[in-house]
Amino acid sequence: MSGSIKEQKQSDKVKEKTPKNKLGLIVIVILLVCCFVALIAYGIHIHTPKHKFLKAISLEPTNINQAAISGNLAIVKYNFVAANERTTTKTINLNGSGISYNGEFDFNSKRMLLRISFNYNQKQYPIIVYMTDKQLILDAQGYIDMYQINVPDEEKIKVPQYIYTNKSDEMNIKQFWNKLENTLIKDKSSVNKIFEEKLFLIINSIPGEYFSKKDSGWLYLSFDRLGLQHIMKNVVKKTWDKDELLAHIISDLPSSNNEEGKSFTVQKQVNKEEALQNTGRIWNNIDSFIKLNKFSLGINNKATSFSNCFEINCSIVKNKDFPEGGEIILNGENKITVKKGVNIKIPVLNEQNSICLNDISL
Repeated sequence: MSGSIKEQKQSDKVKEKTPKNKLGLIVIVILLVCCFVALIAYGIHIHTPKHKFLKAISLEPTNINQAAISGNLAIVKYNFVAANERTTTKTINLNGSGISYNGEFDFNSKRMLLRISFNYNQKQYPIIVYMTDKQLILDAQGYIDMYQINVPDEEKIKVPQYIYTNKSDEMNIKQFWNKLENTLIKDKSSVNKIFEEKLFLIINSIPGEYFSKKDSGWLYLSFDRLGLQHIMKNVVKKTWDKDELLAHIISDLPSSNNEEGKSFTVQKQVNKEEALQNTGRIWNNIDSFIKLNKFSLGINNKATSFSNCFEINCSIVKNKDFPEGGEIILNGENKITVKKGVNIKIPVLNEQNSICLNDISL
């Protein structure tokens, strides 16, 4: 099939205009979205919101062989102007843009169907993703349309309906399935266990005042810039004598000595008080550049569904790099519902309806 397509490409001047590296980005976007979809929340029992949150991240999830997935990522505001000594650049207007998705996956047959819709400039650009254990297939006309949003109709490129990966990508796809399966069916590796232990220790050191529970069953970890400062210091205080590895990571975090204007990094030999001072410098550096108005992470579990959501709201401080300041507000939600009887049909490819990703020049 590949040889025939290459011959067709050479004789078709329109396809020679097909953008190359840009289309390759769609594979990265797809994998990022798939990883985002893979995030789940776990079971909840104890009484306080903090204990329930801790329980939610420590319980073993039910094995998920087949499931439905859905979610969204919304860019509510994305406004700032970047400047340097030569130029001033205003960021592309992404206000109101976002990504929504829904689909199904089946670990038994190693198949996934994901419908993704990019919302940009009040228009929808759909993409359908099919994945097997060896191949990724894209019905990507929506992406092609979005890429050519400012191209006159007579100059727009034409591509077949389906774009597929070749054998050289099989290993990457196999690794993706392994990581997704480990995320949803619980990775038992020692590395993952260590990571969970550190995460549990960090969350356990966060003061209870930053956790809350809604009547709907959602549990939230929420804080602003001052809450972040409080949490950073509390994490150092609570973990310093309990976990040597985590303490060394904290004490090695880079900061800047603003008074002397010199680069500054705390070494492993520092004591707790010096580490707390370094943590204060780190927070000051962050706060002098970007003000965190709100960060919120929520989880909600039911017997056969696992959901999470987040919200980030921050303001960019006016400075020489961002002369007009700016604002960034993002939010998103993801849900996985255990489902039986999933039957995903993969398109039948031929020379007329498909083209290999490597044969496209975007």
